[in-house]
Amino acid sequence: MNHTKISKYKKLKIVIGVLCLVIATYLFLFFYMGYNVKHDLRYQVNLNLSVQTDKSSKKLKQLSVNNRTYNFLTKSVGSKVRDLSDPQGNLGDPNAEYFVCSIDREKTGVIMTKRNGHWRVASIQVY
Repeated sequence: MNHTKISKYKKLKIVIGVLCLVIATYLFLFFYMGYNVKHDLRYQVNLNLSVQTDKSSKKLKQLSVNNRTYNFLTKSVGSKVRDLSDPQGNLGDPNAEYFVCSIDREKTGVIMTKRNGHWRVASIQVY
């Protein structure tokens, strides 16, 4: 009877260990490999493109590099970030990353900056 309790305890330890290993691997991939930056980029841009409000229009104006980009983004309400690249470089700053994506079938460059541990969209330009 004592042997059964020990074997159940060992099985539980193994299951918990494997679960911790899977979680640690996921966190490593998400943060170290840059998936969190891509997730934040998609979320922030898609949120501002989801519905046209005064707040989203002001934010798009602030993020747009030029008037062409702003006009394009305001006409692309409902569009989503597609074909998001891996980081293309840090522009000489370890707290900045450059990405290329497609919004409404237009090639778009996005610069993300890290502030207080969080990634934010710094600028958007349509090519």
